[in-house]
Amino acid sequence: MSQDMRRKGLVVGVAAAGLLVGAIAGFFAAHRMMSDMSGMKGSGEMKGHGMEDMSMKGMSMEGAKPTRDTEPMSGMSSAPSGAVAVPAVARQLIGVRSAPATHATLEEEIRTVGTVGYDERGFTQVTLKTSGWVRKVFVDSIGRPVRKGEPLFTIYSPDLLATEDEYLLALKTQAQLVESPLDDAKAGAGALVASARERLRLWDVTDAQIAALERRGKAEPVLTIYAPSSGIVMKRDALPGKYVEPG
Repeated sequence: MSQDMRRKGLVVGVAAAGLLVGAIAGFFAAHRMMSDMSGMKGSGEMKGHGMEDMSMKGMSMEGAKPTRDTEPMSGMSSAPSGAVAVPAVARQLIGVRSAPATHATLEEEIRTVGTVGYDERGFTQVTLKTSGWVRKVFVDSIGRPVRKGEPLFTIYSPDLLATEDEYLLALKTQAQLVESPLDDAKAGAGALVASARERLRLWDVTDAQIAALERRGKAEPVLTIYAPSSGIVMKRDALPGKYVEPG
């Protein structure tokens, strides 16, 4: 009987000791939780699924009267204009950066791959309308910049030389018939001059070159080809001594 009582007393003592240890552990856990939450104060009441009128130590909102859904936070204040001042520690935590307001151009660098090409709408091809031989080349390399009206090369063309002689002969005939009483003869000489001049123009002989031919009174064996526009030389087929054909 006494042995049974001792066993019961031992069990009760162990249980009491367990309760005491649990109470002490719960006390320290609650104390620790209260210490961690010492910077947070809750006011109001829980309604539905949200908490109203909550504030945190270190953050406050000033200027506006708290409502049911808002409460000022200490450390954060709003200026009369509505601007919100955030403490340095809070800015660092949420990653806010500030800088003076300035006028600047927004730029964005994009890295990608692609193919560099030329705008074919700006291409100008220099072609010949008569056959002949290239004599001298002034633009001797690809990639060289040229300006409009700059000489590119010279060409010797028998057909062009013959047309120049024909034009000079027509001019001479027209001059001889100036005082002729035969109007048909004068008109025919004028037509021959106009026809020969037009053939020279169709072969890309400029008006300045035609005028120089008239002043010189002698056919020029070579014709200088000029750049029709400014740009960069992308292809060069004209070589000294090379025979070229129309096109």
